[in-house]
Amino acid sequence: MSLYEVVVRGSLFSQRVINRFNYVGAGDIGTSLPSFGLLVKMGFLLDAGVFPAGTLAANWAGNVSSSFEFLAVQAKNIYDPTDFYEVLYAPVILGDETGDAMPPYVAYGFTSNQVTLAVRKGHKRLAGVTEGDGGADGIIGSGFMVNLASIATEMSRVLIYTDDDAALSFSPAVVSKEKYLSHTAPDRYSYRYYADEAVQATHTASPVVFSAINVLRSQVSRQYGSGE
Repeated sequence: MSLYEVVVRGSLFSQRVINRFNYVGAGDIGTSLPSFGLLVKMGFLLDAGVFPAGTLAANWAGNVSSSFEFLAVQAKNIYDPTDFYEVLYAPVILGDETGDAMPPYVAYGFTSNQVTLAVRKGHKRLAGVTEGDGGADGIIGSGFMVNLASIATEMSRVLIYTDDDAALSFSPAVVSKEKYLSHTAPDRYSYRYYADEAVQATHTASPVVFSAINVLRSQVSRQYGSGE
């Protein structure tokens, strides 16, 4: 078993937007880097300049504002410093939805199921909401909820990457991290992966299934001038 983190870096109105995903990998390695295979199956390796259809990346981009920019993506094995792969998009990849975009802190929300009491439900927030798709009073219409459900399906999919006779599986996961006192901000806490892989495994829930939330969410850290 290997634990992977995928970091997608984007921008909306010059505000940095970061989304993180975790997967548990298992199976034969083959000749390709597993992190490369993970990004292939998520759809972040471009095909003729676009995200391949039927992938998480394509569904995501297809349902967020054309003002949203996909800048880069990196996948890495948390406990193997040689297993990582990064893609920088030049030119950047834009979302497909036309119409006026709402501020970066407004987001589509997704939540996972809970498969163990040791790990809470996971949450995802995707920026790039357009005024037309956001719905009246922040309640998303049933028509667009179908689109968000397609993103949730891809977030929940167990991905299989084959390389010659080798096959790798990547199961979506939610992790609980170690809490520690921040070195840069006294009396404040930060979170990190456990140094011991076996300990982290007991704080990892996988596979999990994500569902879309039918009301718009907010992400305080994405307010103008803030972090993510």
